[in-house]
Amino acid sequence: MTVHQISIKVKSGYNLISVDNYIKMSAKDRVGLISQKRIQFLDVEGNTIPLMRAVKSINKAKAA
Repeated sequence: MTVHQISIKVKSGYNLISVDNYIKMSAKDRVGLISQKRIQFLDVEGNTIPLMRAVKSINKAKAA
């Protein structure tokens, strides 16, 4: 399962960002979003991808 978009919870709802923009964020910001449970990883169809599977997929894409 490949991560297509990332959904970040904000006051007024959710913002969708690309995987590239997520990777460009600082590690501190990414960890903060995860620890605050403000983030969901979505596949092409909009289904939620479990955290560990999503992180592995993103790390694999970064290495390519």
